[in-house]
This record gives sequence, structure tokens and C-alpha cells, in this order.
Amino acid sequence: MSIKHRLICTAALCGLLATSGVLACSCMPYPDDPDAAVKQAWPQADAIVSGTVSSTSTVKESDRVEHVEVVLEVRRRWKGSVGQQLKVRTAADSAACGYNFEQGRQYLVFARRDPASNVYSTGLCTLTQPAIDTAPLAEALGRMELKEDAADRAVQK
Repeated sequence: MSIKHRLICTAALCGLLATSGVLACSCMPYPDDPDAAVKQAWPQADAIVSGTVSSTSTVKESDRVEHVEVVLEVRRRWKGSVGQQLKVRTAADSAACGYNFEQGRQYLVFARRDPASNVYSTGLCTLTQPAIDTAPLAEALGRMELKEDAADRAVQK
């Protein structure tokens, strides 16, 4: 292959890599320390729960916008006024930061509520993750929950 062809191929490859990064989901990483991660994620979430996915369905809002609506059977709640079930939406595509939930699997979910629509949503840029091996995060959530409860009681006095 000539130098000219190599330069053209390299330029084309660089162009593809540069444009593919624009389409991909990009998130700020959370700290590795569970307490620090929870401290960072807590104020951004309106609901934090552990639950099992009982159903998923695709919601098409327009020709271009698709979401997946997930129904969770809540097992544990750390934050938010949620019942035994919580409906959460996520983008249908991971490139749009959508989280890929699997029916029957248990997750730790950090969700935000849109005040206008009252719809909860989550995605790849949250601490949402399968509930396997989340004991350190669950313990950190318990500590944060106690701090928040104590602060609420102090304000009420």
C-alpha cells in the first residue's frame, strides 16, 4: 500500500472515530469509594430503590424518540416517595445513555423525576446497576439515609 493510500485510510479512520464519539453516551465517572459515590449521586436522584424488573415495554414518543418503560417491584427504598412498584423510563439506545434492563433481574436504581410529567427516568450516567455485588453501595446508602433522616429531624425541631 502506498503512503498516499495509508494517509487516506488513516484520515478516514480518524474521521469515523471522531464522529462515533459524538454519538456515544459520555458520562462523568463516579468515585470508586462507595460513600463518595453515594454522596455524589444522592442529591441528583429523586428515588433510589432496589427492585426486580417485572416488565419492560417500548414507548415511542415520536419518529425519532423511543424510550423503554420498566416496571420495578420495589424491594428496598432509600430515597423518594415510591410505592411497591416504580415505573422508570430510559432511552432505548445505550448511545443515548439508555440503560439495558433485563426482565426478572434485580437492580439498584437511581432515578430522577420530571416534575412536569411526574415520570421517573434513569440511564447509564447514574449509579444504576445490577444488584449483584452492590452490598458496599447499599451500606453507603444506609449511612446516607440515616444522615438525611437526622438532618430532617433537626430541621423539624
